[in-house]
Amino acid sequence: MLFWKDHTGYQYEITGAVGNGYAMGGYDGGGLNALIDGVIFPSDTSFTSGAWLSVARDYGAGCNSATQGYALGGSDSSVIDGVVFASDTSFTSAATLSVLIKGSAGCNSSVQGYSMGGYNSTTGGDIDLINGIVFSSDTSFVSAAVLSVIRHYVAGCNSSSRGYAMGGRTPADGNPSSVVDGVIFASDTSFTSAAILSVARDSGAGCNSSTKGYVMGGKNSGTGAPYQTVDGIDFASDAGFTSAASLSVARDSVAGCNSSEQGYALGGYSNISSLYYDTIDGVIFASDASFTSAAILSVSRSGAIGCSSLNVTVQGAPGGGG
Repeated sequence: MLFWKDHTGYQYEITGAVGNGYAMGGYDGGGLNALIDGVIFPSDTSFTSGAWLSVARDYGAGCNSATQGYALGGSDSSVIDGVVFASDTSFTSAATLSVLIKGSAGCNSSVQGYSMGGYNSTTGGDIDLINGIVFSSDTSFVSAAVLSVIRHYVAGCNSSSRGYAMGGRTPADGNPSSVVDGVIFASDTSFTSAAILSVARDSGAGCNSSTKGYVMGGKNSGTGAPYQTVDGIDFASDAGFTSAASLSVARDSVAGCNSSEQGYALGGYSNISSLYYDTIDGVIFASDASFTSAAILSVSRSGAIGCSSLNVTVQGAPGGGG
C-alpha cells in the first residue's frame, strides 16, 4: 500500500489503483469541447462522464481535491468548474481565477488547487502569477509565491509539500523552457529547483508518483517537433531524471493524470502527422516502463485538462510515521 503525508503532517493511505483519470474539455479539430471522459484505473477501460464543463475550453490547469476534479481557467477564461467524483455530476465554483488565463500548470495540496503561470489575454502577455481555489470554502486565493520565469503551456505536478511547474514556452523568444520551479505549500513561498528537464519543451503532460514528478511528451515550440520523452524531478534529491519509458506516439498538448501506480498521458496532437489522438499511455512508476492502455478517449482531442480521483483514507494523526 502507498502512504502519503501532506504538508500539515496528516498521513493518508492510497488504496491501490482505485479511481479514474479524467480528461476535461479540449479541442477536437472542429472546435472547443466541454466533454469529460477518461480511464478507469482498476479495469483499464474507458468511460464517459455524465458531467460536462460549464464552458467549453482547452489548456486549463487541472487539479483535484479528495471529492472533486477541477478545471481552472483555459481558453482565456477565469472559470473554475469540473466534476463531483461520487455523483459524476458537474459543478461550477463560486471562486474564479484572479485573471483570464490559458496554458497554466495545475497542481494541488490537500487543501488548495493551484494555477501557475500561463498567458493572460487581458494584458496580452505571459505571467508568473500563482492563484487558485481553497477547497473547503470554495473561495479564490492569490499566492505570495510567483514563478521564477514567466511562461505558458507549462506542465504541473505536486509532491506532498510542493507544487511544481515544469517546462513551458517563454515569451521573450517563443522557445521552450527546461525550468522547474513552483510553490512551497506550507510557507506559500516560491522555489526554483536545481533540476531541469532533460529536453526543453512545452505542452507536456504532468503527473506524479509519491516520489517523482513527471513530464510526458510535449513539443519544441521553436521547431514544432513533438516528443515521446518522459522525464522530470526526483522530489527527495531535487535532481532531474530521464525515464526509460516513452510515449507510444510523439505528441503534445496532452492531459496528464495519475493513479498510485501509473502516470497517464491522455489524447494530444502532432503537427507532424496533423492528427488529434484518443491514445492513453504513459509510465509504470515501479518498473519505469512504458504502457499503452486498452482505454481510449471517446473523442480525439488536444489541450484537455487532466485530473484524478483516488480512493484515499486517513490513517493516523499529524506527524504519524509511514
